[in-house]
Amino acid sequence: MQEVQAPLMWRRSTACLNGACVEVADGPDAIFVRDSKVAAGPFLEFHRADWATFIGEVVDGRMQQL
Repeated sequence: MQEVQAPLMWRRSTACLNGACVEVADGPDAIFVRDSKVAAGPFLEFHRADWATFIGEVVDGRMQQL
């Protein structure tokens, strides 16, 4: 995992009504994801191509809730 140099601008979906959501931030070379309830906690880092693949699969309905 790379060290993040600039402060990240975290955002969450407007559909997040109860605050128990994930937040995402765009980094220079990656997308970052964290739990909105643990803002100071750890986050996941995804390469942009991997994130685009994941979002495409969600939109296409290939990612089903377990």
